[in-house]
Amino acid sequence: MLTTYEEIDRNTDKTFAYALLLRATVGYFKMLKMAYRLSIVCVALDHLCAVLTPEKIESLTPERASQVAVRFQDLHKILVEVARSSEAEALLRRHSLLSALILKLQDRTEDLCDIIETLILSNDQRFKDLLSDCVSSIGLP
Repeated sequence: MLTTYEEIDRNTDKTFAYALLLRATVGYFKMLKMAYRLSIVCVALDHLCAVLTPEKIESLTPERASQVAVRFQDLHKILVEVARSSEAEALLRRHSLLSALILKLQDRTEDLCDIIETLILSNDQRFKDLLSDCVSSIGLP
């Protein structure tokens, strides 16, 4: 059985590879390949996001969480580049099948961004202290 970190790492590698293939397709505007690769990236992102439950994120050591955050930031950069490219914007207007996949890619890219923020903030002691102070100031246990 894989450890949490190994499972996250494996899913990240797979998603990263698919994202790189997708990025290579965008410039060529090959619709069939792009549709296939968009769907594969979306499925891989679904799997990656499903693995990253709050419990699993909390179980990561600060060092591992930092490593995962850095990898996710690299992946996020590629996904944003593709999802917000001029080609993607053109496809959103012209092709219903591809536009649905691009919208899903954009949604999953935002989900990944949320996970990155969680990973970074979960290891930020100043943030934890601030959160604790806020909770105390409003009287929550």
